[in-house]
Amino acid sequence: MKADAAAVIALALTLSGCRSTDAPPASEARQPYRGWVTTRAGDDIPFFFELPANCNVERAAILNGPERLSLPCQRLGARVLLDFVVYGTRISADIDNGGALSGHWGHTGGHFGSDDRVRFSAQPLAHLDPALRFAPRDGNRQAYGQGGDVSGTWRLDFASRESAKAVLQIEGNGIVRGTAEVPFEYGDLRYLAGNVHGSSLSLSTFDGSSAYLIHGRLDGNGRMTGELIRADGSRDAFTAFRSADFDVVDPLQRVRVTSVEKRLDLAPLLSPRYAGKAVIVELFGTWCSNCNDLAPLLAELYKAHREAGLEVLSFAFELSADEGFVRERVAEYKAAHGVEWDVITPAATLQELLTVGPAQLSSISGVPVTLFFNRDRTVRAIYTGFSGPATGASHQRAAATFRRLTKEILASR
Repeated sequence: MKADAAAVIALALTLSGCRSTDAPPASEARQPYRGWVTTRAGDDIPFFFELPANCNVERAAILNGPERLSLPCQRLGARVLLDFVVYGTRISADIDNGGALSGHWGHTGGHFGSDDRVRFSAQPLAHLDPALRFAPRDGNRQAYGQGGDVSGTWRLDFASRESAKAVLQIEGNGIVRGTAEVPFEYGDLRYLAGNVHGSSLSLSTFDGSSAYLIHGRLDGNGRMTGELIRADGSRDAFTAFRSADFDVVDPLQRVRVTSVEKRLDLAPLLSPRYAGKAVIVELFGTWCSNCNDLAPLLAELYKAHREAGLEVLSFAFELSADEGFVRERVAEYKAAHGVEWDVITPAATLQELLTVGPAQLSSISGVPVTLFFNRDRTVRAIYTGFSGPATGASHQRAAATFRRLTKEILASR
């Protein structure tokens, strides 16, 4: 994830809690809502969520297409609190007599200041209807027709950014689901959901830390123009066309070790704990959604291979200078993902990492960055970013690459 996309509450963070692509239907006791956060530029980024009958006992859920994210909630009189505990972010809203919610989404501490907050609103629904995630502005839904077919693999070209890859599927009645792999965000935009009305496409996702919006318009030649918009109001225009064989840049080719010996000076690796071990070193942030998607895989690899001599070491580059807030985030991150290895919080800031980078390493523009060290401390490979579960086949390829490289460094001498 890039720093400029992560400097405020629009950070691509991942909700702590349960994740499932087998979302059970809401019970009658759960109230569905259509909520939205409003960007600093005035764009609304919608999402669906459910509140339980007893918010102080049961958990709420956010829904993005097939994804269901579970999170704790509290009801304090007319106030509703939805907490994203790994990230220290919260939705705080007042509920009126009609059940509508209005409030803000922002950090709970860490000296971010009030400027990190964005507006949040929600309306209760009689039932959840994916066809109405984006309602037509004129209130009259145009009939879905052949001209509005957005299914397939798309190449998104940006003026001054690397090309992205979107894979979309139409599910009838103008309902669209998919995701986008965006190299300059160092990962994917997770589960996107939305609607097509005539020639207009709208997609969004929200998980408590990341909020993305894509607007696109099809022309008569099967191409698309549009914008990628973040919660801080920043946006990137793109043009797109279908390209079944297009893929994003190889994540193993983006960053390299600049020393001839293929060595990297990382003082913590001098500890006896790592002597003669194969080591996976991760540069990440607890605020980063793609990093949180990677964490379960690292935990799996560590558990499976530590007896064979594998170690993992993570460097958490956080966004707050509040040491107490950072300690809480790291502790919550470790608890959420079952992290049993050391997590170091460097004195260097995230911006210093991105502008200077570690010695002997070419420049990087985001996290996660994963380094695979042979037992002799030479670097076998550097993997930038991570494609999460929403990307399907790309996620499986990424996981297979991590497993292969882990076996290679374990076999090294």
